[in-house]
Amino acid sequence: MTLTRWNPLREFDDVFNRYHTGMLTKPADDSSSEWSPLADITETEDAFHIKAELPGVKKEDVDVSLSNGVLTLRGERKTEEETRDEKQHRIERFHGTFVRRFDLPDNIDQSSITADYVDGVLDLKIPKTVKKSPETMKVEIH
Repeated sequence: MTLTRWNPLREFDDVFNRYHTGMLTKPADDSSSEWSPLADITETEDAFHIKAELPGVKKEDVDVSLSNGVLTLRGERKTEEETRDEKQHRIERFHGTFVRRFDLPDNIDQSSITADYVDGVLDLKIPKTVKKSPETMKVEIH
């Protein structure tokens, strides 16, 4: 067995990063949520992209919905069965239900949102609507 030196600052960094990652998006407001998946949000000229890490979560256990401009990811990572001959020393992976919400801007095409799920990564493409250029018109003064 190899001994490793305990570094309390490394554990503090983990807690700090998890806390601040959740602050970038809308709070879950759901006390049943046990963990929150990490997500990358990017923007191109024609769409927004959200990639959420969901390792160990089956596609059937993920629900994506949109309501009042808020995109919600909800699901569950099931716990693995424990065996009697196995001694657990450390459990770091989160299990249980999760909820993650994202406020979307007004310039999206709600009917064209697509989602792909490959290798534990949920990839959402949220197309932007085409902005109409403002029309110029002359107003007569009376």
